[in-house]
Amino acid sequence: MELSAYYYRIRAMGLAELAGRTARKISGIWQPYFLEREAAGRISACHLRSLLETPLLAGPEPGAGAKTAGEEQVLERAGQALEGRIVLYGIPLTLAFPPDWLANPFENGSDATSDSLPAWRESYGLSGPDIRSIWELNRLQFLVDLGRAFVLTGEIKYAGAVIGLLESWQAANPFGRTINWTNALEAGLRSISILLALSCIREPLAKEPEARRAGLARLLYLHGRYLESRLSYPSSGFNHLAGEAAALALLGSSLDGMPGAERWSRTGERLLNDGLSLLILEDGGPLEGALHYQAFVCRLAVTTDVLCGRKGRMLLGEEARRKLEAAYRFLCAAADRGLAVSEFGDSDRAFLPGPAPVALLESYRGTLNLLALYCGVRPLLHSYQPDAESAWLFGFSEAEKLAASGAAEIPPGLERFDASGHYIVRSGPGLISEGKAGAPVFLRFECGHWGDGRIWAHAHADRLSFSLFIDGLPFFIDPGTGAYLADRRFREFFRSTAAHNTVTVDNHSQAMPRGCFIWSKPVGSSITVCEEQGSRVILEGFHTGYAKGARGGKGLIHRRRLTLSRQEHRLEIEDIFETKTAHRLSLTFMLHPDCTVRASEDNKGVLNITNAGTGLRLTPDSRCRISLHEGDSEPLLGWYSPGFMRIVPCPQIVGQFGIEGDCKLLTIIEWGG
Repeated sequence: MELSAYYYRIRAMGLAELAGRTARKISGIWQPYFLEREAAGRISACHLRSLLETPLLAGPEPGAGAKTAGEEQVLERAGQALEGRIVLYGIPLTLAFPPDWLANPFENGSDATSDSLPAWRESYGLSGPDIRSIWELNRLQFLVDLGRAFVLTGEIKYAGAVIGLLESWQAANPFGRTINWTNALEAGLRSISILLALSCIREPLAKEPEARRAGLARLLYLHGRYLESRLSYPSSGFNHLAGEAAALALLGSSLDGMPGAERWSRTGERLLNDGLSLLILEDGGPLEGALHYQAFVCRLAVTTDVLCGRKGRMLLGEEARRKLEAAYRFLCAAADRGLAVSEFGDSDRAFLPGPAPVALLESYRGTLNLLALYCGVRPLLHSYQPDAESAWLFGFSEAEKLAASGAAEIPPGLERFDASGHYIVRSGPGLISEGKAGAPVFLRFECGHWGDGRIWAHAHADRLSFSLFIDGLPFFIDPGTGAYLADRRFREFFRSTAAHNTVTVDNHSQAMPRGCFIWSKPVGSSITVCEEQGSRVILEGFHTGYAKGARGGKGLIHRRRLTLSRQEHRLEIEDIFETKTAHRLSLTFMLHPDCTVRASEDNKGVLNITNAGTGLRLTPDSRCRISLHEGDSEPLLGWYSPGFMRIVPCPQIVGQFGIEGDCKLLTIIEWGG
């Protein structure tokens, strides 16, 4: 991290937090020794009693076998896990069994897909592993599938695998002494996996020798003690603190009678309620400026409250439940009712309680299912598709009732989310449960809220960017995330202005990155026009990211006006620049990898773009010098990340133009006919 990044990071902390972090660092030298002795002296097998009394997951009767596609999927994944085949970030890997808990799994995985990390390193020279990948393996979420497989089949091999893997993990990760004891959120998510897996194998676990059960009880106790002593500080809390609070509350409610359990429950309950009030804005949008992390926080809250409820303790108050219902409405709109999604901001595919689905959209559909079941939304505002996680959490009968409840008729039009700065236009279809494709037109415009207000960790420099889907097919998209630490150049590219459907001025992003998760300042942006005029929708906003110019020079105000005509199948993009000085502009259009681009034969200024037989025409301003990029390395242009730790080439259209003062550019996109 460069010196300027340290400066901005320390400034975000403040003196009190800096002093606390220093004290925590020093205490970390001796704390593991004392806590291990404390656990050995205080914790015994009896402290697992309450966990073994009541199942946490609402699965079928033990030994009932697989009866649904979701249950068959659980058995398939569990069988693969016994062979060392697991999926991380949607990427299949084959590891040793048990795996090397301290190694980067993508260095050892033998059947990773062609767009995963090994391919990056070989073809594009990535500089190093991403610690997030080691942590992902050590979240132990595949243990949940092993536990559920035991419930479905009653086969002892699954229960034995859970216990054996946990003992292997303990041996490789002595408390406080490995990389897997350096992040409280990771410890929290891991503890949830352990609790759920052990709850599923209650009967065979109760027959294990007392010493073995005592060892597992101590493992859970150490996770609880670690969490309460390592809760994230305000400058980096946000979704991390919500995850830690959720885990602490679940540990406390599941281990009634364990020393500290009641304290863990109270602390977790308070912090989780406070966190939801902060992280979910009034319109249901994300404080952190990232769609994925909003869905993740919602999954955390719903999952934890339902599981704690099984132990007789409801965590969330009225305010938190109101925020979750608002989040459901926002996520429905942003994911086109669960039919299409173009994520904005960072996404690392974090998921719970089990492993993340391979398909990205399936993750969002599952989150919408959880929220609808939890909030009791009727009729549904999204296209319901059954998923295993909601069935195991709420019960299979409840999931069936949800499927039969029907969906609302969503009229075409404009949905505005002013607090979070997102404006969404969709047209048709009628009953959303009837269509497998998304709306004929789905447009999301971004203008407003920048991020969390401290370091803006997960926001991207994407003010006035837009996403456009036609007939459920992605055309103009957000580029994704890539990875956090595997390569600095790709990290900066994916969150830069140059990778979004907006305008870059003088080759500078709207804000300057300072380290992997830090921006030097927020970008102010506001909506000025948001209205429907018959079949037309007009959206106009501006941002001040270039107001001061590069290196203190005189700057520029960028305004953008989108006019969408649903009847004429036309989107007009007017980019207006207010400035007194000369600038070089780069107008960017990021296209999905499934799109192809070719110049029109009869008009050189028109670009024809097709995806799966659906086409549109892009007519750039005649003054722009157009270039097409796909998988370029110098500079990085034309890259898309379909999931964390994955990148693929994609078409990127760049129109360059120089201005001497105030100016307006007009781009026209047409489809159909």
